[in-house]
Amino acid sequence: MAKNRSKYLNLTDETSVPHAAIEGTIEDILLVAEKELGKSTKDLTVLDIGSGFGLYSQELAKFVKKVVGVEPFKGAYEKAIRMNRRSNVKFVNSLIEDYKGKEKFDLAISLTTLEHMPHQEKSFKNVFRIMKPGAILYVTAPNKLWPIEPHYELPFLSWLPLSLANLYLKITGRGESYQESSYSRTYFGMRRLFDNFNCDYYFPVPAPNAIYIGCGRRTGMNTLLKHGGIWLIKKAPLFWLLSKGFIMVVKKK
Repeated sequence: MAKNRSKYLNLTDETSVPHAAIEGTIEDILLVAEKELGKSTKDLTVLDIGSGFGLYSQELAKFVKKVVGVEPFKGAYEKAIRMNRRSNVKFVNSLIEDYKGKEKFDLAISLTTLEHMPHQEKSFKNVFRIMKPGAILYVTAPNKLWPIEPHYELPFLSWLPLSLANLYLKITGRGESYQESSYSRTYFGMRRLFDNFNCDYYFPVPAPNAIYIGCGRRTGMNTLLKHGGIWLIKKAPLFWLLSKGFIMVVKKK
């Protein structure tokens, strides 16, 4: 994950995320964890990959034993430390691939961080190292093929070669470089990544009334697209190819 994410963080400040979306995300994660792990959430140790300002870590900490948030950008890490009100949350300033912790985790979460990871296989290799056997990794990520790029909200930005994407940002006045957000994958790209590891995985379909991360603003068009997309995916999973983004539940063997 890129260490210098200041421009990205200015564009998508976590403090602007509605608290209901944070609560909804955590609720969904914990329901999945309880189902897959067969243990009470209060006994879980959780790794938050790319924890940002720590808002999701703090919400998780209300329900679990312990959360360790690993954040590479020093500014976000320092803000997380200042904002933290939970004694069972610890933040570490490190790239996830360089994290040297020995503690093993029941649950790891990666919420819209994958598209900022230039060394994804190396990053998740280290994550799997510190997951317990049978542990769950919950991933959300944008689809590279979705026509409106989610960070800069420019049409087809993620489809372009990096040099053209950088030029596009400069011309539109949205930024200087797309590199730090340019590592999103397609549906088959997500599958190829996790096929490298000793795990099982599936792509859960969000509920039509979901308000958690990645489900978009509650506008008429977003609601129509979400409901229509969910209906299509349920009818034919091949429509994941055209989804706005992905949720993956990955279980270490």
